[in-house]
Amino acid sequence: MTEGLLNSIFLCEVAKVHDYGAFVRIPDSRQQGLVHRSQVSSTRVDDVTEVLQRGERIWCKVISINDDGKIALSMKVVDQGSGRDLDPNGVQMHWHIHTFYFFAIFPEDEEKVRKKP
Repeated sequence: MTEGLLNSIFLCEVAKVHDYGAFVRIPDSRQQGLVHRSQVSSTRVDDVTEVLQRGERIWCKVISINDDGKIALSMKVVDQGSGRDLDPNGVQMHWHIHTFYFFAIFPEDEEKVRKKP
């Protein structure tokens, strides 16, 4: 039932809103998906209930489907006025894969690090 949905854009209806995200109905389907708070806007959203309401219609792009068939959607990669895909090549969805964190301990700091509980 989820075949062919990946990267599709739909005008969805918000079914349920939680602080961590919103469950939306995918049109012409009995399925729902989750828009996590990190995918609601390009700016930080701490509580989705302050941004979305039940029954509201929003444009969403299917960004992943796990092995259990759970669907993850994004609002931030879709123009909410027109439904136009703002990330047709999937660049924004995968930016975190290429983020690396490096740190170094210098010899003069080594003793300080060892003494920390």
